[in-house]
Amino acid sequence: VVAQTFDFLQLHYEFILVDLPVGLNDQDLEFIRYSDHFYFVTVAEVSALRNVARQIDYLIRKGISQAKIRVVLNRHQKRDLITDEQIEKSIQRSIFWKVPNQYYHVVKAIQGGDPLSRLPRSEVLLNLKGWAEAIGSKPQTESAKKVSRGILGLFKWGEGR
Repeated sequence: VVAQTFDFLQLHYEFILVDLPVGLNDQDLEFIRYSDHFYFVTVAEVSALRNVARQIDYLIRKGISQAKIRVVLNRHQKRDLITDEQIEKSIQRSIFWKVPNQYYHVVKAIQGGDPLSRLPRSEVLLNLKGWAEAIGSKPQTESAKKVSRGILGLFKWGEGR
């Protein structure tokens, strides 16, 4: 059923986002197998990091490619008690993305129905937009880069500047 659902969705959508529950089951593994990337969203707390390390180990034992697994650190503070280096050592991989801790703005948006987009200078909004761009960007081939320059590309406009 998962394979058929993904095949159908891929015909109609460029991006498919699946929000899985905390615990992983066999159906969740199928979603992960069909995904290009799997993002663990966690916080810098010992118990949460321990769970991420266990779940990553479980996924690898179940045949999920390590390259597919990415870790996102939510509510990140530059002066957390646990350093980024300690986190990366405990989960045995680098942190893919760090979402800043702007608890007040996020809670206000959730509880008041006031979208973060109304706070254009919000660090968390800019960060989430950057994450979306990082997820959605596709590496360009050399020929695609040449085509994307448009007509000014014929004159090598802007090169070397």
